[in-house]
This record gives sequence, structure tokens and C-alpha cells, in this order.
Amino acid sequence: MYLRVAPELYLKRLIVGGFEKVYEIGRQFRNEGVDHQHNPEFTSCEFYWAYQDYEGLMNFTEEMLSEIIKKVTGSLVVEYEDQKLDFSLPWKRHKFAELIKEETGVDIMKTKDEKELKEIIQEKGYQVDKNAGWAKMVDDFYKVAVRDKLIQPCFVTDYPLELEPLAKKKEDNPELVQRFQLLVVGLEIIKAYTELNDPIDQMDRFKKQQELREKGDDEAQFIDEDFVTSLEYGLPPTAGWGMGIDRLVALLTNSHSLREVILFPTMKPVEQKTVSTAEKSQSSKKKNESKNVEANITRDEALEFIKGRVKNENSLKHMLATEAIMKGLAKEFDQNEEIWGLAGLLHDSDMEIKEAQTDMSKHGTMGADELKAKGVSEVITSAIKAHNEATGEPRDTLIKQAIYAADPLTGLIVTTALVRPDKKINSVKLKSLKKKFKDKSFAKGAKREAIMSCEEFGLPLDKFLEIGLSSMQKIADELDL
Repeated sequence: MYLRVAPELYLKRLIVGGFEKVYEIGRQFRNEGVDHQHNPEFTSCEFYWAYQDYEGLMNFTEEMLSEIIKKVTGSLVVEYEDQKLDFSLPWKRHKFAELIKEETGVDIMKTKDEKELKEIIQEKGYQVDKNAGWAKMVDDFYKVAVRDKLIQPCFVTDYPLELEPLAKKKEDNPELVQRFQLLVVGLEIIKAYTELNDPIDQMDRFKKQQELREKGDDEAQFIDEDFVTSLEYGLPPTAGWGMGIDRLVALLTNSHSLREVILFPTMKPVEQKTVSTAEKSQSSKKKNESKNVEANITRDEALEFIKGRVKNENSLKHMLATEAIMKGLAKEFDQNEEIWGLAGLLHDSDMEIKEAQTDMSKHGTMGADELKAKGVSEVITSAIKAHNEATGEPRDTLIKQAIYAADPLTGLIVTTALVRPDKKINSVKLKSLKKKFKDKSFAKGAKREAIMSCEEFGLPLDKFLEIGLSSMQKIADELDL
């Protein structure tokens, strides 16, 4: 017995039975975790329309929703957080593969080999799920590299066949299906397609989905033999869509989280951490740990050192960003800003050494050992090791704890800036950064657990994000943001 994820297959059976238009508004259940965009139990509206296709549904959708929005809000321009959303017609339409190529340079339709695609995505700086097949890799890549940049209401159309097992193929290109999604501020509001009504094709796709499930893809479809049997009786040409009502309500009411528009949302358990007297004493001792330390290397020498070893411009900017955040944290804790800044600036100096790339336990260690041999302070070199937990360096000082949390924060802030319309870091608001932090599908490489470790050294997450953002905004020109 399973809770349903959607009423889709049941509604289609009604179309097979002779109904021409059917809909249902009801609760669905998906084990997708809890964040500001997701709740395991949510409300959707789903409908199916015989003798219609996805092109007709797009026209119907924008006309209906624009009318609803105008009647509910009194305007076609809606404010959501720090954005003004214009629902005036017509809404832009983007083809899925072309959109990815335009934003990332990757032509997914010419990269069907899973190993090759995985390497390309990783070269772009994104992580790949070890169990992911081609379809999931493409979908995950789109979500982290493209989707959040789609701010104004728009349709994304013509998805690869592998991404949609229930949609009809395009007649002029059987590698694509007749599917669209409505996106607003990077959120999927509606998913729709022309229905696949060929029982043989449907069973073949179900079997391929089952193979993916057996390989570890828990998002793949189960085989539904009853549904295939109903198709054998005859499903007329049909199109339909599902809409997340909670997400639409959140948009129209300027609510950051679905919890604000669901009466009884699923809540995470509250974990309370008490700080012992011994911990408070240890924290007090940390307050002066780097105050009178000599670096034994100047900033100019440090810049020359890293530029002689690291050629990738984005990597150099990352080190400058980490330096800025570390100096901001040093100021917050009344520490030695020079020492902390140098640790941040030098922390990735060995990242292009092949040995450090193939053995992660050596990343940080090799650079630190080279600097130590030059007489650089051990406070700096031990912090460099501590930024990478694979080195095994204990995070037993404040500077070590700080650099471990600061390192991934730079990626989150940069990615948040890049999805802004102007791609400028000074346009990023703390509220937007907090929203992106909560979205685990956004900037997946920015490890949330590491960022949240700021609370272990007495800095609330909101304050940490504020310091990181303001520190990087001060060097916006150096970061080309």
C-alpha cells in the first residue's frame, strides 16, 4: 500500500471510459524532504482534456492564470520577495535542450554517453549523483545550472524522451516529447504534456523506468499494468497538467515558504543544543588564539605564490572570496585579520596539483607543507589543512572551524549572484541568500552541513551569511561580480 504521488493514472482511465474533461483538486504525497519549496503532503489541481495537445494547453494556461492573477491581486505585476513578476501575455517559451546549451554551452542531445556527460558536468563544477543515469544527470544539471535563472513566468518545452515516460513523442523529432513546464522564479508551478496513448510504447517505457529504479533511481516510475491495459481499450488524443496550488498561493501572497500557506505543514524536529561550562571556557580561550601571531609571509608574496600554482581564474576568485570572508570573521571575533585572511587566500594553493586532485586527502596538505617549509606560521598552515576534512586535521581552533565553514559559503554566494538578472553580487539581498541556502537543489556543491557548522563556533547561521555576503560585496570588482 502506497500513498499516491498524483491522481494522474486514475484520471486518464476516466478519459478512456468516455469522459472528455476531468479534473481533481486533492492531496498528494511525495517523500521529497522538507524545505521552503517542498512539503511531503501538498495540494494539487490536475486535469485532462480529450482531443487537446500541449500547444493548446499552453495557450489555455497563460490565459486562465493571467485572468486568475489579475482578479486575485488586482494587477498582472506581482511582487515576490525582491522581484517584480510580470504576468502580462504572452509568456516566453524556451526549448529545454536549447536553454541548457544557451546557459552552459552543453549540448545534451549530442552527449548521450553517460560517462561523457558525467565528465562534462563535473568539469563545469557540478556534482553528479553516483546512481544517476543519463536522464537524471540531465535533469539535475538543468535544475542547478539553469532553472533558478528563469525569474519571469515562462514555459520550458520539448523535453528529451528519457525525462518523461508518460508523454507523447514529437512527430518531427521522436527524441523529444510534447511536454512543458511553467516556471516562475525558478519554481515549477505546472507540469503538462500531450499524453502517450500507445500501449506498446508505454509498456516499453515503463520497463526502462523499472531498470532505472533497480539501479537506484527512486524517482523512476513503477510499472502500472492496469494503466497499460486501459490504454489497450483506447485513449483518445489527450493533454493534461498538474499544478501545485500551494506554490501558486505562496507566490501570490509573497510567502517565502510553503509552511506559511499550509495549515498543518510537516515540521522538522527541533534540536536544542546546550553549551556546557567547559565548552564556554574553551570558546573563551579561542578568543585570543591568533592575536599576536606572525604570518612570516606578506599578502603580495601570498598572491605571487598562488598565481604561480593556480591558473584557473574562477579558482583564484574563490580564494580571494574566502580571504574576504575570513577577514570579516576575524573582525567579528576580534582576531588577527591578516592571519585569517592569508589562510583563506592560500587554502586552495595545491588544487591544480594532479596528486591532490586524485587523492583528496592530500588537498590542503601539500600546499600547507610547502608553505610550512617556507617558514609560514603554523596557525595558517594548519587552518589550510582543516578546510578539507579529508586531511584528518582536527578543527580544534576557531580559525580552523571558521575556514571550514567559509570555504563552501563562497560558492553559494557567487551562484546566488549569477542567477540575478544583472549577475551582480551587490544586488543580492540577505533574504534571497537565506532562501537559496534552504533550497538544497541550488548550488549543491556548497555543502550545507559545512556552512551550518558556523553554529559550532558560536555564530548563528543568519549572522554568518550576513558577514559572508557583506565581505564579498566589498571586493565585487576583484570578483568580477
